[in-house]
Amino acid sequence: MNVHVYFVPPGGGEADFGLDMETDIAPRVGEYMTIKFTDREQPYYGAFHVLYVSHEGEVTESNRLRLNKLEIQLEPVRHGIIFSGYWHEQLKGWEQDPAIRDLIKDYPNSGY
Repeated sequence: MNVHVYFVPPGGGEADFGLDMETDIAPRVGEYMTIKFTDREQPYYGAFHVLYVSHEGEVTESNRLRLNKLEIQLEPVRHGIIFSGYWHEQLKGWEQDPAIRDLIKDYPNSGY
């Protein structure tokens, strides 16, 4: 399935940028995920909360619904073991902004 991921500031808003990807799973609103970014010399991780999911599908000749496209909106969140990289630096800046800092969520602990 073709998926377009939009990255937005904490609490939502205008997208910073987006990526296309292929996946067989569809995250749900409210779920959390980590993503490894390998587009730079030094790979890094980001932790995110799923804010919005939109599906696009079609009904086939055999009367079955096939999902063709998925759009996902992700906001960065604090993560206990991610201490560097683009998203870590972005969060440090947003934590200085009184209008945004209270919107930043924490990645949940698994309890393990």
